[in-house]
Amino acid sequence: MKRLYQLLQVEFSSWALAVLLLSCGVIMTPCLFVYTALRDYNEFTIHQRFEDLFLSAGGSAVFILYLLVLLLFFAKTVYGDYWGSKGVYTLLTLPIKRMYVYTSKLIALCISMLVLIAAQLLGIALSYSVYASKVASYGDGRFVTENGLFLAFVRSRFFRLLLPPTWPEWLFSLTLLVVLASGCYYVVLCERAKRFWAIVPFIAAIWLMIRAINARLDIPYGDSLAAQYWHVSLLLGCTVWFIGYGIRLVKRGAIV
Repeated sequence: MKRLYQLLQVEFSSWALAVLLLSCGVIMTPCLFVYTALRDYNEFTIHQRFEDLFLSAGGSAVFILYLLVLLLFFAKTVYGDYWGSKGVYTLLTLPIKRMYVYTSKLIALCISMLVLIAAQLLGIALSYSVYASKVASYGDGRFVTENGLFLAFVRSRFFRLLLPPTWPEWLFSLTLLVVLASGCYYVVLCERAKRFWAIVPFIAAIWLMIRAINARLDIPYGDSLAAQYWHVSLLLGCTVWFIGYGIRLVKRGAIV
């Protein structure tokens, strides 16, 4: 485990600046978008709920964009290990388990995605502060909703994907994170190993993720999530395949 911890330190040292910049972006960009959307608000305006305004202003699209940038950066770091300094070949000659080389990168990606989600939650809170300040500036503050941010998280299905209120929703959201992280790493490894046929399961997993998210968003708050368990089971099965086959490629030295 000491070797794994050392590899994680190496990964985070090369990721820190990029994750910091992306986190700052995902915090500040929604605030700017919400501020722009509120520019013409006054006491005679039909007020949108905060969560609806956040989505219509592009808050969720911004998060997806920054997440894609993070995944592209991850792919770049993996390719860089083989193309640039070829540092991965040095790691593979050291007296460490090859599984640790794989695991350290996957853990680093998962933690970076969690940091990005935490930054998005902070961005939502700051955006609400911008919203509340604006609507409190006219009409003697009568447009301000008591516990508005809490109610926004209760009502918004997008917010509940980021910060689930119940353990079944936590399981669903964590499954999405792990299958996306392991799947992206899997695709890069398969491409490097010339196993192009193996990319088909990733495409199937993405299709299943989209169906699972759409089905989750259609379930009203408080209703049973039992129908989602088969989605979670299938996605966890995809994760096991991605991780198992990825470790197999790294152990066999099949990547060039």
